[in-house]
Amino acid sequence: MLYIMDLKYLYAGWNVILGIMACFGIEIITLTYLVSFVFKNSVYAFNKIGMWYVIFGLVLPMVLTLLVGLALAASRSIEGFYVWEGLLCMDPFVGLALGLFYEVIYE
Repeated sequence: MLYIMDLKYLYAGWNVILGIMACFGIEIITLTYLVSFVFKNSVYAFNKIGMWYVIFGLVLPMVLTLLVGLALAASRSIEGFYVWEGLLCMDPFVGLALGLFYEVIYE
């Protein structure tokens, strides 16, 4: 697919991107498996977990990052942002986004 689309930037780093995607897949599969034990019915669990990933994995971190950034900008402190960045690294979507971002920037 990369050769058909003629994406020159991805030719050299396709193996790194594949590794990032594989690590993301392992994270999501493991997290889904562990969270499914909270529910009694596994079919219901897998339906609801996808919605939870969108809310807690994408929307909530974006909103909270904006609020934390505004609060830290008002207090002119940067130490709290490093703590917040460390907490965000527990989210699989943040790891995927940062991995792809660094691959594109440093390639």
